[in-house]
Amino acid sequence: MVNTGIHDTECCRIPEVVQREYSDLIAVPESVLEVRFSAFVTNSDVRVETWNDLKPYSVGTMTGWKILVKNIRLVQPREYFVFDSAQAMFRMLDMGRLEVAMID
Repeated sequence: MVNTGIHDTECCRIPEVVQREYSDLIAVPESVLEVRFSAFVTNSDVRVETWNDLKPYSVGTMTGWKILVKNIRLVQPREYFVFDSAQAMFRMLDMGRLEVAMID
């Protein structure tokens, strides 16, 4: 929509994708948003401070968060799931079928 002039600005996109697909848009080096990702667990022994800490666990995240999905796949945890809803993800966490739930 920015590319066609409908909107004036865009945020929350991966810069490499925008540059590749919309070469006529100009990125302005200004921070407009900061997102922090959180790891939710039911077992207090599970500590997640780096991406690699996810390796031994069953991990879930949400569809649409490409940064989370990409980094979780790169780490290659024991298993991972991408959910369509936070409610489904947290239900799996509560049932013990998931050890770590990642979301913004």
